Amino acid sequence: MAEKVATKALVIIRAERCKACGWCAQHCPRGNLRTGTDTNTKGYHPTELIDPDNCTGCGQCALVCPDVCIEVYRAKRSR
Repeated sequence: MAEKVATKALVIIRAERCKACGWCAQHCPRGNLRTGTDTNTKGYHPTELIDPDNCTGCGQCALVCPDVCIEVYRAKRSR
């Protein structure tokens, strides 16, 4: 499980579930996801977050993921 903390969101990518379809990367408005270089036990190269601080926490990646590999938690705003 890859977990990267950003200032705006926490993105969890469950690498073992990922089949590297690329949908998340195609739908990221910031272009902040890519196919990784590591290989999971299924033989796929799971998606990875490029720059956690560039993530807005919009959740588009999680919405389009057919294997439900991605979770996005937005940071709480301070008032």
